[in-house]
Amino acid sequence: MKNAIRFTILYMTMALLFCGCHSSSRVIADHFDNLNEIAEQNSGNCDQMASALNQYLSANEASFRGAVADVSNAEPDEAQRIFSASLKLHDASKMCQNPGIEEFKAKLSDIVLQEAVN
Repeated sequence: MKNAIRFTILYMTMALLFCGCHSSSRVIADHFDNLNEIAEQNSGNCDQMASALNQYLSANEASFRGAVADVSNAEPDEAQRIFSASLKLHDASKMCQNPGIEEFKAKLSDIVLQEAVN
C-alpha cells in the first residue's frame, strides 16, 4: 500500500511540476500516454507488463530526461493528459507487485526527480 500511495503522489506531483515549454510538456504527455497504453495492453500478465514498461523507459530515457529538464509551465490540456495518464498507469500496474514493476517505478521516479530538482 505504501508503494501505491507513493506512486500516485509522485505522478500527481509530476503533473503539477510539469509547467513550461509547450513542446516539452507534449513530449512528456506522449510518453505517459505510451506507458499507459503498454500497461493496459499487458494488464493480464505482470511479468510481460514489467518487461515492456522497462524496455520503453530504457529506449526513451534520454528523451524523457530532456523533456523533464526543459519543462517549467505546461499547457492546461497537456498537464491534464499527464495527470490522467499517470493515474491510469498507476491503476493498470497497481495489481502487479513484482520486482520488474518496482524497478520501472524506481527508474521513472529517478528520471523525474533527478531532472526536476536540477
